Amino acid sequence: TIQTITTHDPWSPPHHFPLASYVAAKNETKLNHYLNCIRYTDDWIRELITQFEQRNLLKSTLFVFLGDHGTLLGDRGTGVYIHGMNSAEENFRVPLFFYTEHA
Repeated sequence: TIQTITTHDPWSPPHHFPLASYVAAKNETKLNHYLNCIRYTDDWIRELITQFEQRNLLKSTLFVFLGDHGTLLGDRGTGVYIHGMNSAEENFRVPLFFYTEHA
């Protein structure tokens, strides 16, 4: 089990990670930090799977990726960029997916 917390508020990617600007709107710093954290986590997962592949472990491995909650990202014009502060439906959308190369 590996728990990544980079994608949790306050969304601070590591200092060495190059930040990209995804949203140019004036007050979208939090959203840009969130999207950079997602990219950082995606890169990390890609590296993890690559390491399993290099060790010939992919065909005998099932990866289970599960979030612990959703996040309200300014949806519905709320301007809210955090989770757990209200009962918005977005907070209850929990991602889950499986990955394997087993045939």
